[in-house]
Amino acid sequence: MLLKKVIEAPGANRVCPLPGGPKGPAASFILTLTDKGEKRETVNHDDIRKHEFWQCLHSPIPVREAGLDEVETWVENSVANC
Repeated sequence: MLLKKVIEAPGANRVCPLPGGPKGPAASFILTLTDKGEKRETVNHDDIRKHEFWQCLHSPIPVREAGLDEVETWVENSVANC
């Protein structure tokens, strides 16, 4: 609940806003993962990989079974471009 309050009103809570603001992809991603409400959606690995937050990446997120080398290469090549 506190995290949602801070994301939705960063200035009133003396924090920097997330990129894209309180309605942007970063806020949506965090709130989706941390929602504890009764009407929350179940989020699985595929839902996370397909979330709009990751659209700036130039290559798909490695599958869960990927090795450490593959994940590190992906981070170096993709995340830096966001």
